Amino acid sequence: MNVQDLLGPAGVKPEGRPWFSVTAQGDETGGGKGSATVRIYDVIGGWFGTNAADLVAELDALDVDQIDVHVNSPGGAVWDGTAIFNALRQHDARIVVTVDGLAASAASVIAMAGDEIVMAEGSQMMIHRASGGVFGSAELMRETAAVLDKIDQNIAGIYSRRAGGDAAGWLAAMDAETWYNADEAVDAGLADRTDHDMPADVEAVAQFDLSMFNYRGRQDAPAPSMLGVLAQGFPVSAESGKVKEEEKLMKEFLIALQERLGVDAEASVEEILAALDEALAERAEPSVPEGVVMVDATKYAELEAQAQAGVEAQAKSDAERREGIVSKAVEEGRIAPANRDMWVDMLAKDEPGTVALIGSLAPNAAVPVVPIGNAEDAEQDADAKIYNRVGWGSDAEGK
Repeated sequence: MNVQDLLGPAGVKPEGRPWFSVTAQGDETGGGKGSATVRIYDVIGGWFGTNAADLVAELDALDVDQIDVHVNSPGGAVWDGTAIFNALRQHDARIVVTVDGLAASAASVIAMAGDEIVMAEGSQMMIHRASGGVFGSAELMRETAAVLDKIDQNIAGIYSRRAGGDAAGWLAAMDAETWYNADEAVDAGLADRTDHDMPADVEAVAQFDLSMFNYRGRQDAPAPSMLGVLAQGFPVSAESGKVKEEEKLMKEFLIALQERLGVDAEASVEEILAALDEALAERAEPSVPEGVVMVDATKYAELEAQAQAGVEAQAKSDAERREGIVSKAVEEGRIAPANRDMWVDMLAKDEPGTVALIGSLAPNAAVPVVPIGNAEDAEQDADAKIYNRVGWGSDAEGK
Protein backbone atom coordinates (compact mmCIF):
# COMPACT_ATOMS: atom_id res chain seq x y z
CA MET A 1 0.00 0.00 0.00
CA ASN A 2 2.74 2.40 -1.00
CA VAL A 3 1.64 4.96 -3.54
CA GLN A 4 5.01 5.52 -5.17
CA ASP A 5 5.51 1.82 -5.78
CA LEU A 6 2.01 1.41 -7.15
CA LEU A 7 2.33 4.28 -9.59
CA GLY A 8 5.35 2.69 -11.20
CA PRO A 9 8.57 4.38 -12.32
CA ALA A 10 6.87 6.82 -14.66
CA GLY A 11 3.94 7.57 -12.34
CA VAL A 12 1.65 7.74 -15.35
CA LYS A 13 -2.04 7.04 -15.04
CA PRO A 14 -3.21 4.58 -17.71
CA GLU A 15 -5.28 6.31 -20.35
CA GLY A 16 -8.93 5.62 -20.99
CA ARG A 17 -10.11 5.46 -17.34
CA PRO A 18 -11.32 8.37 -15.21
CA TRP A 19 -9.61 8.93 -11.90
CA PHE A 20 -12.95 8.76 -10.21
CA SER A 21 -16.47 9.89 -10.98
CA VAL A 22 -19.63 10.59 -8.99
CA THR A 23 -22.96 10.61 -10.80
CA ALA A 24 -26.30 11.15 -9.07
CA GLN A 25 -29.61 9.90 -10.41
CA GLY A 26 -32.99 11.11 -9.22
CA ASP A 27 -35.77 8.77 -8.15
CA GLU A 28 -38.16 8.56 -11.09
CA THR A 29 -40.97 7.30 -8.87
CA GLY A 30 -40.77 10.36 -6.67
CA GLY A 31 -40.85 8.20 -3.54
CA GLY A 32 -37.19 8.49 -2.56
CA LYS A 33 -34.04 10.52 -2.82
CA GLY A 34 -32.57 8.65 -5.74
CA SER A 35 -29.15 7.03 -6.01
CA ALA A 36 -25.59 7.79 -7.04
CA THR A 37 -22.87 5.90 -8.84
CA VAL A 38 -19.22 6.26 -7.80
CA ARG A 39 -16.43 4.79 -9.92
CA ILE A 40 -12.92 4.40 -8.52
CA TYR A 41 -10.88 3.32 -11.50
CA ASP A 42 -7.38 4.33 -10.54
CA VAL A 43 -4.60 4.30 -7.96
CA ILE A 44 -5.82 5.53 -4.58
CA GLY A 45 -4.28 8.85 -3.40
CA GLY A 46 -0.95 10.40 -4.28
CA TRP A 47 -0.12 12.92 -6.98
CA PHE A 48 -1.71 11.05 -9.89
CA GLY A 49 -4.42 8.94 -8.22
CA THR A 50 -7.89 9.31 -6.77
CA ASN A 51 -7.68 12.16 -4.28
CA ALA A 52 -9.44 11.14 -1.07
CA ALA A 53 -10.28 14.70 -0.02
CA ASP A 54 -12.01 15.49 -3.32
CA LEU A 55 -13.95 12.22 -3.35
CA VAL A 56 -14.98 12.51 0.31
CA ALA A 57 -16.27 16.02 -0.30
CA GLU A 58 -18.48 14.79 -3.14
CA LEU A 59 -19.71 11.86 -1.06
CA ASP A 60 -20.68 14.17 1.80
CA ALA A 61 -22.70 16.29 -0.64
CA LEU A 62 -24.78 13.33 -1.81
CA ASP A 63 -28.32 13.14 -0.44
CA VAL A 64 -29.42 9.77 -1.84
CA ASP A 65 -30.84 6.47 -0.66
CA GLN A 66 -28.19 4.27 -2.28
CA ILE A 67 -24.64 4.68 -3.51
CA ASP A 68 -23.32 2.14 -6.02
CA VAL A 69 -19.52 2.08 -5.81
CA HIS A 70 -17.65 0.42 -8.69
CA VAL A 71 -14.01 -0.42 -7.96
CA ASN A 72 -11.18 -1.25 -10.33
CA SER A 73 -7.94 -0.25 -8.66
CA PRO A 74 -4.56 -1.74 -7.70
CA GLY A 75 -4.69 0.14 -4.39
CA GLY A 76 -2.48 2.99 -3.25
CA ALA A 77 -2.01 5.18 -0.19
CA VAL A 78 -3.45 3.48 2.86
CA TRP A 79 -4.51 6.73 4.55
CA ASP A 80 -6.53 7.81 1.52
CA GLY A 81 -8.09 4.37 1.22
CA THR A 82 -9.02 4.38 4.90
CA ALA A 83 -10.51 7.89 4.60
CA ILE A 84 -12.71 6.83 1.65
CA PHE A 85 -13.72 3.65 3.52
CA ASN A 86 -14.82 5.66 6.56
CA ALA A 87 -16.65 8.25 4.45
CA LEU A 88 -18.69 5.50 2.82
CA ARG A 89 -19.38 3.74 6.09
CA GLN A 90 -20.57 6.95 7.74
CA HIS A 91 -22.92 7.88 4.91
CA ASP A 92 -26.66 7.44 5.51
CA ALA A 93 -27.19 5.79 2.12
CA ARG A 94 -27.05 2.05 1.50
CA ILE A 95 -23.65 1.24 0.01
CA VAL A 96 -23.34 -1.44 -2.69
CA VAL A 97 -19.76 -2.08 -3.77
CA THR A 98 -19.09 -3.93 -7.01
CA VAL A 99 -15.58 -5.03 -7.91
CA ASP A 100 -15.60 -4.62 -11.67
CA GLY A 101 -12.03 -5.73 -12.24
CA LEU A 102 -9.53 -5.49 -9.38
CA ALA A 103 -9.71 -4.43 -5.74
CA ALA A 104 -6.16 -4.81 -4.48
CA SER A 105 -4.39 -3.47 -1.43
CA ALA A 106 -6.04 -0.22 -0.26
CA ALA A 107 -8.84 -0.71 -2.81
CA SER A 108 -9.84 -3.91 -1.00
CA VAL A 109 -10.21 -1.84 2.17
CA ILE A 110 -12.56 0.56 0.38
CA ALA A 111 -14.58 -2.44 -0.85
CA MET A 112 -15.20 -3.51 2.76
CA ALA A 113 -17.38 -0.40 3.22
CA GLY A 114 -20.22 -1.98 1.26
CA ASP A 115 -23.41 -3.07 2.93
CA GLU A 116 -23.31 -5.51 0.03
CA ILE A 117 -20.15 -6.49 -1.84
CA VAL A 118 -20.46 -8.01 -5.32
CA MET A 119 -17.67 -9.60 -7.35
CA ALA A 120 -18.15 -9.33 -11.11
CA GLU A 121 -17.35 -12.32 -13.30
CA GLY A 122 -13.57 -12.77 -13.46
CA SER A 123 -12.83 -10.01 -10.93
CA GLN A 124 -10.09 -10.31 -8.31
CA MET A 125 -9.27 -9.08 -4.82
CA MET A 126 -5.90 -8.95 -3.09
CA ILE A 127 -4.92 -8.27 0.53
CA HIS A 128 -1.42 -7.72 1.89
CA ARG A 129 0.53 -5.86 4.56
CA ALA A 130 1.20 -2.15 4.33
CA SER A 131 4.63 -1.06 3.12
CA GLY A 132 6.57 2.19 3.21
CA GLY A 133 10.03 3.61 3.32
CA VAL A 134 11.91 6.21 5.37
CA PHE A 135 15.34 7.79 5.25
CA GLY A 136 16.88 8.57 8.60
CA SER A 137 18.07 7.19 11.92
CA ALA A 138 17.44 3.72 13.35
CA GLU A 139 14.99 5.25 15.81
CA LEU A 140 13.00 6.80 12.97
CA MET A 141 12.95 3.46 11.18
CA ARG A 142 11.71 1.72 14.35
CA GLU A 143 8.96 4.31 14.68
CA THR A 144 7.98 3.75 11.07
CA ALA A 145 7.89 -0.01 11.61
CA ALA A 146 5.62 0.50 14.63
CA VAL A 147 3.28 2.65 12.54
CA LEU A 148 3.15 -0.02 9.83
CA ASP A 149 2.33 -2.66 12.45
CA LYS A 150 -0.57 -0.54 13.70
CA ILE A 151 -1.82 -0.01 10.15
CA ASP A 152 -1.75 -3.76 9.54
CA GLN A 153 -3.66 -4.40 12.76
CA ASN A 154 -6.30 -1.84 11.79
CA ILE A 155 -6.73 -3.28 8.31
CA ALA A 156 -6.89 -6.85 9.66
CA GLY A 157 -9.60 -5.60 12.02
CA ILE A 158 -11.58 -4.20 9.08
CA TYR A 159 -11.43 -7.56 7.28
CA SER A 160 -12.32 -9.38 10.50
CA ARG A 161 -15.35 -7.22 11.27
CA ARG A 162 -16.61 -7.58 7.74
CA ALA A 163 -15.95 -11.27 7.11
CA GLY A 164 -15.53 -12.76 10.58
CA GLY A 165 -12.57 -14.60 12.05
CA ASP A 166 -9.82 -13.04 14.13
CA ALA A 167 -7.23 -10.44 13.26
CA ALA A 168 -4.39 -12.96 13.58
CA GLY A 169 -5.82 -15.09 10.78
CA TRP A 170 -6.20 -12.09 8.50
CA LEU A 171 -2.69 -10.89 9.30
CA ALA A 172 -1.42 -14.31 8.19
CA ALA A 173 -3.36 -14.00 4.92
CA MET A 174 -2.06 -10.43 4.45
CA ASP A 175 1.49 -11.51 5.14
CA ALA A 176 1.22 -14.11 2.36
CA GLU A 177 -0.17 -11.52 -0.11
CA THR A 178 -3.33 -13.49 -0.77
CA TRP A 179 -5.15 -13.17 -4.10
CA TYR A 180 -8.79 -14.22 -4.47
CA ASN A 181 -10.81 -14.80 -7.59
CA ALA A 182 -14.51 -13.89 -7.46
CA ASP A 183 -15.74 -17.16 -5.95
CA GLU A 184 -12.84 -17.37 -3.50
CA ALA A 185 -13.54 -13.85 -2.25
CA VAL A 186 -17.13 -14.85 -1.54
CA ASP A 187 -16.06 -18.08 0.13
CA ALA A 188 -13.64 -16.16 2.36
CA GLY A 189 -16.38 -13.76 3.43
CA LEU A 190 -14.80 -10.75 1.72
CA ALA A 191 -17.77 -10.47 -0.64
CA ASP A 192 -21.41 -11.46 -0.48
CA ARG A 193 -21.97 -12.80 -3.99
CA THR A 194 -20.72 -12.97 -7.52
CA ASP A 195 -22.58 -11.50 -10.47
CA HIS A 196 -21.96 -13.78 -13.43
CA ASP A 197 -24.07 -11.58 -15.67
CA MET A 198 -21.75 -8.63 -15.12
CA PRO A 199 -18.61 -8.77 -17.31
CA ALA A 200 -15.37 -7.96 -15.51
CA ASP A 201 -13.09 -5.14 -16.60
CA VAL A 202 -10.40 -7.64 -17.53
CA GLU A 203 -8.73 -5.26 -19.97
CA ALA A 204 -8.40 -2.63 -17.28
CA VAL A 205 -6.89 -5.17 -14.88
CA ALA A 206 -4.33 -6.11 -17.50
CA GLN A 207 -3.30 -2.46 -17.94
CA PHE A 208 -2.31 -1.99 -14.28
CA ASP A 209 1.37 -2.25 -13.43
CA LEU A 210 1.41 -5.02 -10.81
CA SER A 211 5.18 -5.54 -10.82
CA MET A 212 5.51 -4.14 -7.30
CA PHE A 213 3.51 -7.08 -5.91
CA ASN A 214 4.81 -10.57 -5.26
CA TYR A 215 2.35 -11.91 -7.83
CA ARG A 216 0.89 -10.31 -10.93
CA GLY A 217 -2.67 -11.33 -10.34
CA ARG A 218 -4.55 -14.41 -9.18
CA GLN A 219 -3.38 -16.41 -12.18
CA ASP A 220 0.21 -16.22 -10.91
CA ALA A 221 -0.58 -16.57 -7.20
CA PRO A 222 -1.23 -19.74 -5.22
CA ALA A 223 -4.73 -20.52 -4.07
CA PRO A 224 -5.71 -18.94 -0.74
CA SER A 225 -4.09 -20.97 2.01
CA MET A 226 -6.29 -23.54 3.69
CA LEU A 227 -4.60 -22.72 7.00
CA GLY A 228 -5.38 -19.06 6.55
CA VAL A 229 -8.99 -19.85 5.78
CA LEU A 230 -9.32 -22.08 8.84
CA ALA A 231 -7.72 -19.44 11.04
CA GLN A 232 -10.33 -16.97 9.89
CA GLY A 233 -13.15 -19.42 10.52
CA PHE A 234 -14.32 -19.80 6.91
CA PRO A 235 -15.02 -22.92 4.87
CA VAL A 236 -13.61 -23.54 1.43
CA SER A 237 -16.73 -24.13 -0.62
CA ALA A 238 -17.59 -23.89 -4.28
CA GLU A 239 -21.20 -23.16 -3.34
CA SER A 240 -21.04 -19.58 -2.17
CA GLY A 241 -24.72 -19.59 -1.26
CA LYS A 242 -23.92 -21.80 1.71
CA VAL A 243 -21.03 -19.71 3.00
CA LYS A 244 -22.84 -17.85 5.77
CA GLU A 245 -24.36 -21.01 7.24
CA GLU A 246 -21.11 -22.96 6.91
CA GLU A 247 -19.16 -20.02 8.32
CA LYS A 248 -21.25 -20.14 11.50
CA LEU A 249 -20.75 -23.90 11.81
CA MET A 250 -17.00 -23.54 11.20
CA LYS A 251 -16.70 -20.87 13.89
CA GLU A 252 -18.54 -23.10 16.35
CA PHE A 253 -16.25 -25.98 15.39
CA LEU A 254 -13.11 -23.90 15.94
CA ILE A 255 -14.32 -22.68 19.31
CA ALA A 256 -15.11 -26.26 20.37
CA LEU A 257 -11.72 -27.43 19.08
CA GLN A 258 -9.89 -24.72 21.02
CA GLU A 259 -11.78 -25.59 24.19
CA ARG A 260 -11.05 -29.31 23.87
CA LEU A 261 -7.41 -28.73 23.10
CA GLY A 262 -7.12 -26.28 25.98
CA VAL A 263 -5.59 -23.51 23.88
CA ASP A 264 -6.20 -19.80 24.32
CA ALA A 265 -8.96 -18.19 22.25
CA GLU A 266 -6.34 -15.91 20.67
CA ALA A 267 -4.03 -18.80 19.77
CA SER A 268 -2.43 -18.66 16.34
CA VAL A 269 -2.88 -21.30 13.67
CA GLU A 270 0.53 -22.74 14.50
CA GLU A 271 -0.38 -23.04 18.19
CA ILE A 272 -3.69 -24.74 17.44
CA LEU A 273 -2.05 -27.21 15.07
CA ALA A 274 0.75 -27.89 17.57
CA ALA A 275 -1.82 -28.67 20.27
CA LEU A 276 -3.71 -30.92 17.85
CA ASP A 277 -0.51 -32.76 16.88
CA GLU A 278 0.32 -33.28 20.54
CA ALA A 279 -3.15 -34.66 21.27
CA LEU A 280 -2.97 -37.02 18.29
CA ALA A 281 0.49 -38.22 19.34
CA GLU A 282 -0.79 -39.03 22.82
CA ARG A 283 -3.69 -40.93 21.31
CA ALA A 284 -1.37 -42.87 19.00
CA GLU A 285 0.80 -43.91 21.96
CA PRO A 286 -1.60 -44.16 24.92
CA SER A 287 -0.05 -44.39 28.36
CA VAL A 288 -1.02 -47.61 30.16
CA PRO A 289 -1.35 -47.47 33.97
CA GLU A 290 0.72 -49.96 35.93
CA GLY A 291 -1.06 -53.30 36.26
CA VAL A 292 -3.24 -52.74 33.20
CA VAL A 293 -2.79 -55.05 30.20
CA MET A 294 -3.71 -53.91 26.69
CA VAL A 295 -5.87 -56.46 24.87
CA ASP A 296 -6.81 -56.55 21.21
CA ALA A 297 -10.48 -55.69 20.66
CA THR A 298 -11.20 -59.01 18.92
CA LYS A 299 -9.49 -60.96 21.69
CA TYR A 300 -11.34 -58.94 24.32
CA ALA A 301 -14.69 -59.78 22.68
CA GLU A 302 -13.72 -63.45 22.63
CA LEU A 303 -12.77 -63.40 26.32
CA GLU A 304 -15.99 -61.57 27.15
CA ALA A 305 -18.04 -64.25 25.35
CA GLN A 306 -16.16 -66.99 27.19
CA ALA A 307 -16.77 -65.29 30.51
CA GLN A 308 -20.49 -65.03 29.77
CA ALA A 309 -20.60 -68.71 28.87
CA GLY A 310 -18.84 -69.53 32.15
CA VAL A 311 -21.37 -67.50 34.12
CA GLU A 312 -24.25 -69.33 32.44
CA ALA A 313 -22.61 -72.72 33.06
CA GLN A 314 -22.04 -71.88 36.73
CA ALA A 315 -25.66 -70.79 37.11
CA LYS A 316 -26.84 -74.06 35.59
CA SER A 317 -24.54 -76.05 37.86
CA ASP A 318 -25.78 -74.19 40.95
CA ALA A 319 -29.42 -74.81 39.97
CA GLU A 320 -28.77 -78.53 39.45
CA ARG A 321 -26.99 -78.76 42.82
CA ARG A 322 -29.89 -77.09 44.65
CA GLU A 323 -32.38 -79.38 42.90
CA GLY A 324 -30.30 -82.37 44.03
CA ILE A 325 -30.31 -81.20 47.66
CA VAL A 326 -34.09 -80.79 47.63
CA SER A 327 -34.62 -84.13 45.84
CA LYS A 328 -32.53 -85.93 48.46
CA ALA A 329 -34.44 -84.24 51.31
CA VAL A 330 -37.75 -85.35 49.76
CA GLU A 331 -36.48 -88.90 49.36
CA GLU A 332 -35.47 -88.95 53.02
CA GLY A 333 -38.85 -87.62 54.10
CA ARG A 334 -37.29 -84.50 55.63
CA ILE A 335 -39.51 -82.21 53.53
CA ALA A 336 -42.83 -82.67 51.79
CA PRO A 337 -42.83 -82.88 47.96
CA ALA A 338 -45.48 -80.14 47.84
CA ASN A 339 -42.98 -77.66 49.34
CA ARG A 340 -40.23 -78.48 46.88
CA ASP A 341 -40.20 -75.09 45.08
CA MET A 342 -40.14 -73.18 48.37
CA TRP A 343 -37.02 -75.03 49.49
CA VAL A 344 -35.35 -74.46 46.11
CA ASP A 345 -35.94 -70.69 46.46
CA MET A 346 -34.59 -70.74 50.00
CA LEU A 347 -31.44 -72.48 48.80
CA ALA A 348 -30.97 -69.85 46.07
CA LYS A 349 -31.12 -67.06 48.65
CA ASP A 350 -29.09 -68.71 51.43
CA GLU A 351 -27.72 -72.10 50.53
CA PRO A 352 -25.51 -72.69 53.61
CA GLY A 353 -28.27 -71.74 56.05
CA THR A 354 -30.93 -73.73 54.19
CA VAL A 355 -28.73 -76.82 53.99
CA ALA A 356 -28.18 -76.61 57.75
CA LEU A 357 -31.94 -76.26 58.32
CA ILE A 358 -32.74 -79.30 56.14
CA GLY A 359 -30.09 -81.30 57.98
CA SER A 360 -31.75 -80.51 61.30
CA LEU A 361 -35.01 -82.09 60.17
CA ALA A 362 -35.38 -85.78 61.08
CA PRO A 363 -35.77 -88.30 58.28
CA ASN A 364 -39.41 -89.37 57.79
CA ALA A 365 -40.46 -86.31 59.83
CA ALA A 366 -42.50 -84.78 57.06
CA VAL A 367 -43.42 -87.89 55.10
CA PRO A 368 -42.63 -91.48 56.19
CA VAL A 369 -40.80 -93.10 53.38
CA VAL A 370 -39.10 -96.11 55.06
CA PRO A 371 -40.32 -98.77 57.65
CA ILE A 372 -39.42 -98.06 61.25
CA GLY A 373 -38.34 -100.89 63.65
CA ASN A 374 -38.70 -104.72 63.17
CA ALA A 375 -41.65 -106.79 61.96
CA GLU A 376 -43.19 -107.01 65.44
CA ASP A 377 -42.94 -103.29 65.83
CA ALA A 378 -44.54 -102.86 62.45
CA GLU A 379 -47.52 -105.02 63.54
CA GLN A 380 -47.86 -103.01 66.74
CA ASP A 381 -47.73 -99.81 64.71
CA ALA A 382 -50.48 -101.13 62.47
CA ASP A 383 -52.62 -102.00 65.55
CA ALA A 384 -51.93 -98.55 66.93
CA LYS A 385 -53.07 -96.93 63.70
CA ILE A 386 -56.27 -99.00 63.78
CA TYR A 387 -56.79 -97.95 67.38
CA ASN A 388 -56.27 -94.35 66.50
CA ARG A 389 -58.93 -94.63 63.86
CA VAL A 390 -61.64 -96.46 65.82
CA GLY A 391 -60.58 -96.17 69.45
CA TRP A 392 -60.54 -98.97 72.01
CA GLY A 393 -63.16 -101.81 71.75
CA SER A 394 -65.17 -100.81 74.82
CA ASP A 395 -65.24 -97.24 73.64
CA ALA A 396 -66.33 -98.39 70.23
CA GLU A 397 -69.14 -100.43 71.71
CA GLY A 398 -70.15 -97.54 73.92
CA LYS A 399 -70.38 -95.37 70.84
